[in-house]
Order: sequence, then C-alpha cells, then structure tokens
Amino acid sequence: MSERELLSQHQSLLGSLTDLPRKIIELQDFENIAEFVLHGLCREGSFNVTHAAYLVDNPDFDCLKGIAGFSIAELGHLNENAWANPDIFSDFMRESQFNQLVRSVNRNSARTNNQTKAVQEIAEAVGIPEPSVCSWELKHDNHGMLIYRKTDPNGPFDEHFIKSLYLLSFCPIF
Repeated sequence: MSERELLSQHQSLLGSLTDLPRKIIELQDFENIAEFVLHGLCREGSFNVTHAAYLVDNPDFDCLKGIAGFSIAELGHLNENAWANPDIFSDFMRESQFNQLVRSVNRNSARTNNQTKAVQEIAEAVGIPEPSVCSWELKHDNHGMLIYRKTDPNGPFDEHFIKSLYLLSFCPIF
C-alpha cells in the first residue's frame, strides 16, 4: 500500500471514529447501540473485520454473556446505511443468525475459568475461524471481550482497533 493510500485510509478511519460518540448519543433510546458501534468499527472501510463477537464478562457473578455479533458476510447492502436507517438495521440485526448465535452465549466467566478454552469454544460455536481476542476493563468490574477475525491480519491500524473498542464501554448492556 502506498503512503498516499495509507494516509487516505487513515483519514477516513479517523473521521469514522470521531463521529461515533455523536452517533451513540443520537441513538440513546435504542437498546442495541452496541450493535451499531460494532458495525461502525468492523465494517469495510473501517477496520475490516469479517467476524466479531462482543461479550461481557463479570467474574463476580461468574458470567460471560454475548452482547452483539457482526458478520460482514451477512451484512450485504446495510454496510453504509446502519446509522441512517436505525430501525431497518435493528430489524436486520434481530434476524442475523450470527448475532443471534453470539447473543445466545451465556456461560461461566472466562476470567475465573480457562479463558483460552472459553475463547476457542465460543469461536467454534459461532463460526469464527482463526480467532483473535482482546479484552478491556468496563464499568462495575466487568470486562469486555471481543473475539474477532480481521480481513487482513497484518492491517496497519491494529493498535487503534484495540483502543477503539473502549467505545463499546459507553453502550448499555441488555
């Protein structure tokens, strides 16, 4: 990738990321804001993630719960229109098989049990080949976990992707 292409991609990504907080506020009455944010971070033209499963882990209650799932293969024509048509996107996500699989995850905490084994089992159950995982601190002693697969495993913005996941921390959990 040329320096000019990389700069253009970086500017586009920066614009998308700095626009997410405003979009989160605009949709504050929706219960599935995490799905919108996950879409905004993972879609083509952003971090290009093929699959992403967002889960919240609460070691105090020994619970790991699936919150939202994103699959680029299911997305089709909704890649750009999620924020402009929130009701259509919400209906689509309710019907998304991948999102349903992720949201059905409800198991013992990965932090207090074997996290590596839990990640592998979840990735296999929802169909994420060659998964990567990252986790971060959330409010109330919860921990966010993202099991994902990127289109380009050696993409230039991995550090920014991990940092951007903190935006999910501002989304209500249902």
